[in-house]
Amino acid sequence: MSDLRDSPIYLRQTGPYAARRRFTALSWVCAASPFALLVAFVTLAIHIRLGLGHWPTPMSEDYHSPAFDVHAAILSFCGMFALYVAGPLWLLCLLIPPLRPEWPRGVVFQFLTMVIGALLMLAVLKFDPTTFSAWVLH
Repeated sequence: MSDLRDSPIYLRQTGPYAARRRFTALSWVCAASPFALLVAFVTLAIHIRLGLGHWPTPMSEDYHSPAFDVHAAILSFCGMFALYVAGPLWLLCLLIPPLRPEWPRGVVFQFLTMVIGALLMLAVLKFDPTTFSAWVLH
């Protein structure tokens, strides 16, 4: 029994730093949510292009299928989470020590991930050469 307590695994789990475990998955989900929104948006664009055979015309074309409805619901969920939930939840994770990433490197990296993802999403919406962005935002 004494050799078990001398093992590095046991000491790592019961040592003075055992209470400092971090569960940063929630803060990473919040930081990566703009990229999830971007992936859902691009895959919906591919779905619509393949389903219609051409880019949809805003305000005049309607497309519905069971797969599209599921895909649109996923896009709506990702959009609502990224726009309204991810930022405040990420800030809340910074206030709770077990959910907080390492300071300063982890926090800065998560913040940059969130900002870059949001800027990429805005760039896709602004510089879309097709009519898809106007159609989906209609």
